[in-house]
Amino acid sequence: MRGEVGINTTFQYDPDTNSWTPTADMAYDRWYPALTKLSDGRVSIVSGQITTDVFADIPEIYDPADGSINTLTTVATTQLQEEEYPANFHLPNGKILAISPEHGPVQLLDPNASTWTNVNSTPVTLGSAVQYRPGRILMSGGGTSFLSPSLGRTALLDMNGANPAWRQTPASMSFGRYMHNLVMLPTGVVLAVGGSSTADARATNGPLPVETWDPNTETWTTLASLQLPRMYHSTALLLPDGRVLAAGGGHAFGPPPDLFSAQVYSPPYLFKGPRPTITSVPDAVPYGSPPFTVGSPDATTITSLALIGLGSVTHGTDMNSFYGDLAFNVTANELIIDAPENGNEVPPGYYMLFIVDANGVPSIAKTLKIGSASTPPPPPPPSSTVGNTSIGTLLDSGDSNFLNGSKISTSNGGNIVSMSVYIDGVDSTTNNRNYQLAIYTDSGGRPGTRVAQSATGNLVANSWNTLPITVTLQANTIYWLMYNTNGTTHAVNNMRYNNGSAGQGAYSTNPVGFGTWPTTFPAVAITGVVYSLYATFGP
Repeated sequence: MRGEVGINTTFQYDPDTNSWTPTADMAYDRWYPALTKLSDGRVSIVSGQITTDVFADIPEIYDPADGSINTLTTVATTQLQEEEYPANFHLPNGKILAISPEHGPVQLLDPNASTWTNVNSTPVTLGSAVQYRPGRILMSGGGTSFLSPSLGRTALLDMNGANPAWRQTPASMSFGRYMHNLVMLPTGVVLAVGGSSTADARATNGPLPVETWDPNTETWTTLASLQLPRMYHSTALLLPDGRVLAAGGGHAFGPPPDLFSAQVYSPPYLFKGPRPTITSVPDAVPYGSPPFTVGSPDATTITSLALIGLGSVTHGTDMNSFYGDLAFNVTANELIIDAPENGNEVPPGYYMLFIVDANGVPSIAKTLKIGSASTPPPPPPPSSTVGNTSIGTLLDSGDSNFLNGSKISTSNGGNIVSMSVYIDGVDSTTNNRNYQLAIYTDSGGRPGTRVAQSATGNLVANSWNTLPITVTLQANTIYWLMYNTNGTTHAVNNMRYNNGSAGQGAYSTNPVGFGTWPTTFPAVAITGVVYSLYATFGP
């Protein structure tokens, strides 16, 4: 995988076995997509580069229950235009807020209705963002453009109101920061760590002091300094003991060397007295269950609690950041805490539970699973594609306007939502890079009757090219996946293929005008060629 050239493979990680398991392929190649958990545990996949100049503007949804990935074919991020890591956050209404730090537009994705809604544009471009309370976003730093001096601007967006609008606060950070990390602390304040002094991935210096932002006063406070700057590609994560791990960082190109070190920051609340303790906590809390109890000998001193999502930060943003403060009552040795009603209130998963006393001192966290008492691990995913998903080592050398295709056999039936073809070289003339895909039945070992065809797309060289296509395939049935292009010279717009390793291929012996798919296939030649063609199942 080259930089800025995406791939479509996905894997599921099992922390118990420290192993990765392949899951379904995405319909689109993606480099730097944003992954954000939904209310039901599924994961939205937004943006990411297909190649340097082309990004995947159609979202997809990963379902961990069966390992499937579904394409939201009716949705396109026509205004977001953020090709790498839009800052996405799950909102209390179940929708996903998508921020384009580079270009400014902010949109709202409804994964169930498959719609985008424009919100407005952020006044803090190239900044980092965090959801500091459910539905409330803090964005800070950045700059006016790439290579400009970093700024300390701060803006807030409350998505819980009827007419959400950004509001830039009078108080800015003490230091300009680009690609800094914003970390939620158990006390509800936000910690800003690192960043560079210019809005440049190649920057070699940045501010050392950290700062905290208080949502009650909307002001920043400068605190202790890092020993080394933490810039591009650095991370900062809240630890269960209330400290913050800052690690890595560097630059995109050239010297000085990247940082392979880590530092641990101890916030001031660790020096304000003894810490309250948690003696018992349930393993899991189902949605809508009766209030649950947390044991603590310090229960009567507790004034707040914090439910904080486990960190998953990259490029200055944790897209699954969550801070919740569930309502509770106090007895002598217990906290009686209201369980969340549904996944909109708290998305399903694992959280750190902190209790905080009247001095602002947090406990060491206990890990709590929200959403289900006991969920078995998902079964191995079923096959979500049919055809050849590997990239062959040879090229199709047939002339343009000769239909090419691979014979496939289904084991399970289902709805096809897209088709993909791997292309090597393309014609040098832009107008000769169009392509189409189709699916035919089998007729005595040859392509028979056309059952589906795609619209026209534009080829991207050295890449899987994907188009939406809709048809229901029957189980245990033979079909043909077909490809055509309007390139005009010999050996252009060439498909990769495997030479007969998984079936057989066919090509037409008569030229067919581009855009004209015959109802039944013309004369063909059957070969041992198996092209890099596959179709993807969906809902």
